[in-house]
Amino acid sequence: MKKRKIRHLSYFFLLIIYSNLYLKTFNLMIQILKISYYLIPVLVLFGMCFYISFQKLKKNENERIQHLYTEILLEEQMAHQFKIVSERTNILNNSIEQKLLKIKVSIFNIDFSLSEIFN
Repeated sequence: MKKRKIRHLSYFFLLIIYSNLYLKTFNLMIQILKISYYLIPVLVLFGMCFYISFQKLKKNENERIQHLYTEILLEEQMAHQFKIVSERTNILNNSIEQKLLKIKVSIFNIDFSLSEIFN
């Protein structure tokens, strides 16, 4: 009989311990649920703020990239124009050199002719 009473008491104590653990876990779950009522909206607000700031940053960076792209196009056009101008100056330089050579030859011929006449 004593063994039965001890066994029943041990079951009773185990039941009390387990019920106490169950209540603690249940209370913990309720606290987590209460915290989540405040935490979820705060996280949603932070997420929205980050999304909005990301969209603004994305828009600004796209504008900067577009501005850089237009500057690159302008630089390419200017480089092409300078190349054309450089080619024109080379052509003009060559024609001027040819004309100067013709003038030098003409002067040399005139000088030779005059020296032949007066000598």
